Amino acid sequence: MLIAQAVLETSDTADFSLWPVADLPPYRFMALSGRMSSLEVGSALTVLTDHNARGG
Repeated sequence: MLIAQAVLETSDTADFSLWPVADLPPYRFMALSGRMSSLEVGSALTVLTDHNARGG
């Protein structure tokens, strides 16, 4: 059986302070799921907003 899972590549959040984020190592894959903590969700939003701000 093939299972597909959405992932994001984590970024360096050491200097990020707009909202709480998890202390994750940068440049690793983070699986998206309904079991993520609120800090992991903050990290995912950080990655998505940074990607969107760069235009692609």
